[in-house]
Amino acid sequence: MSTQDMKPWGSGLWSHGKQLFCRAEQGGLVAVEFHVKKAGRYRLRVEGTVAPDYGIIQMALDGKAVGPAFDLYSGMVGPSGPLELGVHDLAAGEHRFRFTSVGKNAVSDNYWFGISAVDLLSTTQDP
Repeated sequence: MSTQDMKPWGSGLWSHGKQLFCRAEQGGLVAVEFHVKKAGRYRLRVEGTVAPDYGIIQMALDGKAVGPAFDLYSGMVGPSGPLELGVHDLAAGEHRFRFTSVGKNAVSDNYWFGISAVDLLSTTQDP
């Protein structure tokens, strides 16, 4: 896993012009830990990358699969657009988000994937 500058593909299309590039094999995974300051309901979404050598990823929050598996294959490199993962009740404290390469499109060259951003958006209304 490494940080990849997306300038050759139009860096303005990715968060801060970069992505986390993961040369995964089938079953390979990357886990990210994050801290929630205030308990509440949060909408979870991921901004990824599509490419000719990218696979299918499944995401999990605190060990539980969230959302469908997403096929990140495309004939050309580009942003995936938002990958929506639903609304979740999160306690204050530490949480773990995991990306797992679960397969690949028949025409893809690999199981790799790229992640530009993980967005945790509060849906809780403060009084």
